[in-house]
Amino acid sequence: MRARTLIPAAVLSLGMFAAAGCSEQSAGLVAPESEASFQRQTATQGAFGGLIAALNNINAQIIALNNIDIQDVDVRVVDINTLNLTVQQVRILNNVLNNNNVQIDVLRNAIIEVLSRNDITLQDFLNNNDIDVNVDIGQVVAIDVLSGDLIIFVQ
Repeated sequence: MRARTLIPAAVLSLGMFAAAGCSEQSAGLVAPESEASFQRQTATQGAFGGLIAALNNINAQIIALNNIDIQDVDVRVVDINTLNLTVQQVRILNNVLNNNNVQIDVLRNAIIEVLSRNDITLQDFLNNNDIDVNVDIGQVVAIDVLSGDLIIFVQ
């Protein structure tokens, strides 16, 4: 099994500037004193965008979940309560969560089914992937499998 920490895709885009021979500063993206703040904001935007996409594609995520080998997948957990969201993003998130509450229950049942085929609970699955958090299936609001890894969004 493979495991690694969460690195949102938006943060990876910062490397494109370095590969092009310019820094984020020379690209006009950040002032020197705000670079850390910019990176946190970019990470939040990446996680938020991935969460909204996952919530809007729950059926596709379930199909992908049923077609991966859960014993050989990178697993990450994102606690959406720790994201530094704007007021507008909170409104968007609440609307999407409310509009998908039935699908979220379907997703949770699909996760239980996939894990039970492997005779493992969610907590044991996370522990086996070196993820030291206590997560109940009722906390899962979305997953992203389409990215190639298994990202579990919890609330």
